[in-house]
Amino acid sequence: MMLINHLGDRAMRKSGGYNGRAVKLELRDLCAVMVAGLVAAACLKRGLFFSGDGYPVLTIWFLLCGAAAASLLYGGDTRRSGFRHTGGLRRAEPNIPGSPSKERGSGRTRKELWATASMLGGPAAMIILYAAAWIRGPLSAQGTMNELLRWSGSASFAILVWTAASSVSAGRLLWAAWHAAGMVLCWSGLLAFFGALPIPYAVLYSASPEVSASGARLGGLLQYPNAFGAAMAVFLLERLFAAAQSSASEPLGRKNEAGGAALSSRRGGGLARKARDGEGLPSGRTSSGRPGFSGRGGETLPTHLAPVGRGTPAARPLRGELLRLAPLFPYAAALLLSESRGAWLAAAFAAAAALPLQRRLALPLLAAGAAPLAAAALLCCGLAALPAAPWPGLPLLAGLWAGALAAGLWLGRRAQHAAGRGRAAALMLAALGWTACGAAVLALVRARGTGPSSTVAARELMYRDAVRFAAEAPWLGRGGETWRSAWLAVQSRPYVGSQVHSGYLDLLLNTGVIGTAAAAVSLAAAGWLISAHSRRLLSPFLVIVLHGAVDFDWSYSLFGLLLFWLPALARAEAVTAYGLSCRRPSALTRSAAVFPAKLYPAKLLHAGRRSTTPSTANPKPANHLRGKSLTPKPLPMKYLPGRHNLYMLVQKLAATGICVLLLALCLLSFRAYRGEALYRAAVSARHTPEVVSLLERSLAWSPLSPKSALALSAFVEPESREEILAAGLRYSPINPALTWAKAVAVAEKGTPEEALYWLNRGLRLDVFNSLKRTEAASLMLAKGERYLAEGDAKEALRCAEMGEELLEQYVWLAGETAGDAGHNDRNFHFTAGARALYERKEALKREASGLKEEHSGSDAYAFSRR
Repeated sequence: MMLINHLGDRAMRKSGGYNGRAVKLELRDLCAVMVAGLVAAACLKRGLFFSGDGYPVLTIWFLLCGAAAASLLYGGDTRRSGFRHTGGLRRAEPNIPGSPSKERGSGRTRKELWATASMLGGPAAMIILYAAAWIRGPLSAQGTMNELLRWSGSASFAILVWTAASSVSAGRLLWAAWHAAGMVLCWSGLLAFFGALPIPYAVLYSASPEVSASGARLGGLLQYPNAFGAAMAVFLLERLFAAAQSSASEPLGRKNEAGGAALSSRRGGGLARKARDGEGLPSGRTSSGRPGFSGRGGETLPTHLAPVGRGTPAARPLRGELLRLAPLFPYAAALLLSESRGAWLAAAFAAAAALPLQRRLALPLLAAGAAPLAAAALLCCGLAALPAAPWPGLPLLAGLWAGALAAGLWLGRRAQHAAGRGRAAALMLAALGWTACGAAVLALVRARGTGPSSTVAARELMYRDAVRFAAEAPWLGRGGETWRSAWLAVQSRPYVGSQVHSGYLDLLLNTGVIGTAAAAVSLAAAGWLISAHSRRLLSPFLVIVLHGAVDFDWSYSLFGLLLFWLPALARAEAVTAYGLSCRRPSALTRSAAVFPAKLYPAKLLHAGRRSTTPSTANPKPANHLRGKSLTPKPLPMKYLPGRHNLYMLVQKLAATGICVLLLALCLLSFRAYRGEALYRAAVSARHTPEVVSLLERSLAWSPLSPKSALALSAFVEPESREEILAAGLRYSPINPALTWAKAVAVAEKGTPEEALYWLNRGLRLDVFNSLKRTEAASLMLAKGERYLAEGDAKEALRCAEMGEELLEQYVWLAGETAGDAGHNDRNFHFTAGARALYERKEALKREASGLKEEHSGSDAYAFSRR
């Protein structure tokens, strides 16, 4: 046994395996740092809702991803050897004793591999679908490019965060970034609400009770209360279930402390299986900050599964308990101040759906959340009587936070450790706290109206129109930002809604049934992975899934990042709990046959191949933890001498293709960023030559941008204007603004038939627009007046008749809208200016008819003279 240990360790040192493994861990930490940077940029850039905010961020992100991929490919022999070596260890990981995959069996391992491939393959499928839509010709080339860049960023983020989660140190960075992102979003919003931090549009003020019961709704850095409320619900449920899980795991330690019994490794394995079902560590770390304790024979167990004796205190440190409870009150207060009924319902349904899988957390959850939620309800009630100003708002906030911490700590300990009446009294107080929070929520809902909601009615109309429009291209959709491009044309009532308020409908419109199915499979796989690794993270994941169905959260790139971040956090928690990534394999617990062929000494390689069956004369090293012998296994096919070069060639080609793709995405995003920056500079410029120059450069950098083409067309000659508008319409064929500008240009210079065609087309793309309908009739009458001035009575009369036709359409549509008591958010009606056009039309017809009669009389006189 000692000889084999010595040879295995010597092989590792000769091959540089330890050094390669350190390089791999370094790269995982770098992945975690990149992930944290992208999330920080998303939080500070309004959740990357606007494409203009995302261009510079994605440019840097794709550049860094390309550099990381190139470093793996061309970083030298040592780094590539380390990459292959650690890859072999990860593939051998299911056979390592204590591994989750070993505990679950090979069938579960295959399911995890399929689930991982499905989760990471969903964004890749969306990239392919948007690229295909771009080639086919979408409704908006700019929108398709934006969605392609967004899903490419999400795909690369998912790969990097999933890779980083396989390391303990990188997992800690991921958890630190998660908590930092939540705190930044929460406290920036709260401080802005109290006037201590100036953030534009962080608070939505409205005097309408249907919009806000208190007159102010918190939107935070996301600038939209519903999306902000959903984000706060995600972070609140994550911390709430973490606190409940930590409280639920404490009585086991006290029982062992009283009995003085130690846990054996077999008992630890059984508890580890329980921990996998949702009883693991709350944040991927032990209470002491270390990944775990090293047990007998190198087996690593989590700290809460460590042997507990008479001298080992099982009570959790007060500091750790306070840190777990501290974020609950700010998250709850921000959630209530957002007044997002959809976020409240999504949080309630998500918690109710996750609790049956972790029934033992019901009472700890009741005790942990009572005080913070009750304090948040008191804050909302107090702000109704006090002004939301730094004084006295911030002292009220600090006092309630301190009270929530103290009450939560007392309730949690009494509910867990008291017996009889003491525990019953603590649970009764916890129930009262939840009741107070529920009463405050009901009061806010009642203040915003208990009858039929106008918001719900408007979204029903929107959903009906979206489904009808999606049925016209059901399989592959119409490309990116379909609803934003076509909502003015497909709406059945004059409501306002450039967002469809449903992530699933938005996917259906953009990518059809195929894309929606791919996204659903990816979400299901992510949920399965979370359930397999850490069930307590299932409830925040369900909040994003549920709330995205009734609002446009998924238009924020931040929520896409959170969707793929949660499975990675679950994996990081499992890796930290079992201590797999930081454990150095040795021949005592692992056979040397898992090493790649290139890293093998020749004698050891041939010896391992000859001894593939157990022998009584030369016993193989035994696993002292499980009592099972580990037999050397044949090497994977890719490490055999005949196949190794081919495998490396395929690997290099794939990595090179990825680098080229990332470089292309970086250039595409940079060009869009330059075009957007030049357009903003042109908007702020004062002199016309400078404006024209900046707009021309903007259009050269980003020819897909419809707003640059539209702005430039207003400063150039009519001939150049038509060329610019025609080029813009090639990329955005149903853009209402470009189409209307084209219609106006044709009405000035074209024939009456061409003018009528383009005016009708512009009106079809913006149905309920009173100004455009009035202007359309006015343009036709003005064209008729020009013909009349030229003496062409026939064309003038035709233009008058065309103007009359446009007015009749306007009158009929305005009558239909006025006769229905539905939504008229755009104030569509028959204007006074349109009524005046009737008199102008009649005058034109009379003059044109009189001139025509004169011409007819003069022609008859001339004929009779001849």
